[in-house]
Amino acid sequence: MTVAPKARRPGRRALVIGAVGTTGALALGAYVWRERRKDLIESRTRSHVSLRRIARAEFDVKEVVWSPDTRRLAALLKANNGIVAILDTSTWTEVSRFEVGTYIWKPRMGFLSDSELVTIPHGNHSGLWSWEVRNIETGRITKQIPRPPRFDLGRIERVVVSSDKKYIVAIKGYHAGVTVGRELAPEASLLFEAESGNFIGTLVLLGRRTLGVAAGPGSQLAAAASNGVTGAREEIYLLSAGTNRVDRVLAGHIGGVESLAWSPDGRMLASGSPGLMSGGSGRWLVDRYPIRIWDVDTGGIVASFQGMFGGVYDLAWHPSSSILGTNSGRGDDSGGLAYRLWSLPAGQMIFDYFPSNGFLSSTYPGALSFQPKTGHLLWKDDGSLEVFEVLGLG
Repeated sequence: MTVAPKARRPGRRALVIGAVGTTGALALGAYVWRERRKDLIESRTRSHVSLRRIARAEFDVKEVVWSPDTRRLAALLKANNGIVAILDTSTWTEVSRFEVGTYIWKPRMGFLSDSELVTIPHGNHSGLWSWEVRNIETGRITKQIPRPPRFDLGRIERVVVSSDKKYIVAIKGYHAGVTVGRELAPEASLLFEAESGNFIGTLVLLGRRTLGVAAGPGSQLAAAASNGVTGAREEIYLLSAGTNRVDRVLAGHIGGVESLAWSPDGRMLASGSPGLMSGGSGRWLVDRYPIRIWDVDTGGIVASFQGMFGGVYDLAWHPSSSILGTNSGRGDDSGGLAYRLWSLPAGQMIFDYFPSNGFLSSTYPGALSFQPKTGHLLWKDDGSLEVFEVLGLG
């Protein structure tokens, strides 16, 4: 056996090379430096904040939702359209999986209790159901709620469970088909009582098209809505599911609202724009402040982040309500994604990381979330879920 010459040592980046076999091929070792560095990730920009990886699960996902007790994580898988995997968050192993309905917009599921998950109905093109509830351990459907009359055409695109678990919103898309003696099936945000499944009515949003809904404290909701005019500013409506009454209207974003997230203390709302949007007639629109933080009591802006971030796909709050995580474009010509952390109220970027295989052209760019109790950060990178302890915040 021929022994390979001693490899040079360019710092900690050395490639470990094994022996030359009888076939003359090199038996290569591992990139030891790279593997070690993966467990400790530092920001691309100068910062005192870094991440230490504590867990990794081989799941490539579109969306994740924590159970109220945080012992389970529901993950909508990317490779298998409409498959939800339930993970035990103490071991990061799969407990169960089942098939549900899916669509490109988020959110597509939400926990009703520690053991019950509300999802878009599987095969929801049929127009039979508004939403369904599944037991997360068995995947068995425990409740299916029928569509109300006049809303049986068009697919259910999103479902939202209020934080007090009393109300469910099912957002239905527009259907252009016409049946004999009936009008077009409109878009609508359908409001239900969670326990009984009774249909309350549609969300009162001044007749505007609902683009997204996020659950706030209690029965409060934030809904982004459009008047249907291309390139117009899309506003954000704050309302209560209990009264179905708009309490406040926020200015929103030029060109649209891509994402919404309430702070854990319920005092702030984060919103993100979709980036460069067509304004019609060959015009292109871009919001100079694609990420905004709103005071929900006054409607004023707490902080706004200026820059070209592309679409802002995910917003995630640290339990302290003083750190916001974003999943957005990198702000360059690469077409890639960036995970960033921002401190509030200063609005300073304290962490910046480019995932290895995230691209803006992807329909499902990634998943970003904080563990609601510990503050551990979860994201998707290189086809896996990774969980980190955030260092340097204190």
